[in-house]
Amino acid sequence: MESEKTHWGEGLFDTKKEPRKSLNTFLRNQNKMVINSFNMIDRKAAIMIRINATIISVIIVFFDYIKEIQMGKLIAPTIVVTSFISLTLAVNSSRPHVFKLLRRFRSKLGGNDFNLEEKLFSVGMFDNIPLQQYLQSYSKIVKSQDLQIGNQIRTLYILERYTKDAYLHLELAYWVFMFGFTIVVALFLYGSLIS
Repeated sequence: MESEKTHWGEGLFDTKKEPRKSLNTFLRNQNKMVINSFNMIDRKAAIMIRINATIISVIIVFFDYIKEIQMGKLIAPTIVVTSFISLTLAVNSSRPHVFKLLRRFRSKLGGNDFNLEEKLFSVGMFDNIPLQQYLQSYSKIVKSQDLQIGNQIRTLYILERYTKDAYLHLELAYWVFMFGFTIVVALFLYGSLIS
């Protein structure tokens, strides 16, 4: 019976002392995770951007030499097209999607269900809120721990969805890159065998 209760972690992490401190630690770690995710996406996208841009430049510059090898007239366009698609996806994963983020903030938090102080962290960076209204809402947040935590959780939800989209674009960039090189290697081997 005890193993059933703790199978999925139920009861393992309960804390009777300082639950607010545990929640603050959790939110701080979540914030770090989101920031680290953004940094990792940027680093990996930068690698793909450099590699693909270099490949495209080299193929274009040396196209006359490449077309002389077996299947070169197929290899060059294949690697250029797949590298370009991979480059585009990598750039798309690391670029700021301000309008998409704004749309997501408004669709998830923009209804009449929330007051300004309940979505201030999220929409404050996008909407033109009058200074006096912003100060009043911020004053309410400072005085209420529920508003502080609620704002953090709603903002984390939106940012985690944002990183999920960026990871998807980055993964597609890597898949296209590997797919392109697989085709190029297959074409080269085929051309070598039939010559």
